Amino acid sequence: MASEAALQTMDMCFKFESNFMVADGFYSDPNNLIIRKLAISIIATHWKTDIDAFVSYLAMNYFDRFVSQSEKHYSLEDVEKVRLVALTCLFIAGKFRGISIDLYLVKNFLSDRISYY
Repeated sequence: MASEAALQTMDMCFKFESNFMVADGFYSDPNNLIIRKLAISIIATHWKTDIDAFVSYLAMNYFDRFVSQSEKHYSLEDVEKVRLVALTCLFIAGKFRGISIDLYLVKNFLSDRISYY
């Protein structure tokens, strides 16, 4: 049986958990699915999967949470903004795992026009 303090801690964590989850209905919006596809493509293009696959998972998790909580509704016209958010999420995920992301991403962010589809 868990102690009273442990139960209170778990209860508090569950109360705050919804603050860090993807907003309701995010995955059912077709526009969000298109934006996610673009973000996945961007992250896959710039990430070496042989290092740590958890980084790309974290990056998409951060992307989903940020975009779903954002007041801005992204569309395909916002490719550069989606690209910025996706790469920022990749940087944060890499830092969280203690991995340095290649400076190529920074140097070529705006000049690199990779086709993501």
